[in-house]
Amino acid sequence: MRIFIDIDGTIAFCNGPVVCMLCNDKWSLGVSEERMKQVEWITDFQAMPEVQARREERGQERFDYELGWMKFHPKAILAGIAASGAQEAINKLTQIGTITYCTARYSDSEEWHQPIIESTHQWLEKHQFPNANDMVFCNRIEGKLRYLLDLAYETDEHLTLIDDSYPRILELVGQMSSADRELLCRRLVLVAMSTREKPQETHGMRVLTLRRWQEIDCLIHALKENIMKHFGDDEPGELPNTPPPEGPGELPNTPPPEGPKPGELPNTPPPEDPYDRDPRD
Repeated sequence: MRIFIDIDGTIAFCNGPVVCMLCNDKWSLGVSEERMKQVEWITDFQAMPEVQARREERGQERFDYELGWMKFHPKAILAGIAASGAQEAINKLTQIGTITYCTARYSDSEEWHQPIIESTHQWLEKHQFPNANDMVFCNRIEGKLRYLLDLAYETDEHLTLIDDSYPRILELVGQMSSADRELLCRRLVLVAMSTREKPQETHGMRVLTLRRWQEIDCLIHALKENIMKHFGDDEPGELPNTPPPEGPGELPNTPPPEGPKPGELPNTPPPEDPYDRDPRD
């Protein structure tokens, strides 16, 4: 079994004060160090007169876009806060499947994307997450589903995705063609992170829940039952044998884009939400 684990909002959380310090520095706002030390939340930072002036100058959409991207600065990634119990729980998951970290941290620009890859790997190693070399970087949630769908067509592996953005994932599954949806729903189990309530509309997707990482034993039991129920070809009590992933760090099959001009942000469309560049659409 291949177990894909989302990063932002699932095992890592934004370090707000660090992101605000980066904004103050990169945007040359001139907010004093003393005042910056009082900032605990990004909303506190946004209320500062200097930041409000920046928003007015740049326009709301562009301001939100730039603030969202600052979360993917290598310093912000390295300062990310690890979810309580996540490392221990994922170590347990290695006993039933091969772990791959599947994230929407992505830029069309190699100049921007490579530091994202490197800092993400460093963060995983810093917090001692297992199999830290095995990462997949996708362009938005759509890219995650394209990657998993391609895998479903290429192999007969049993796939699991643990992700806090399950509402958007299920919405996109509902928009797939019937053939693609049927195959993905047959191969993939979606684990809805940070909830105990199963979504009402699953579009045929098998959905389990994980309220917090400390409840991993219950999830492992449910995954074993689910696999044996739908793929009961192996010996009772055992999970099907699956080969290790072919290679870490592979990106979805997307055409090479043009890089940004000096001083410009990567050539990606502005998100609808300021923090769209963690895996939230």
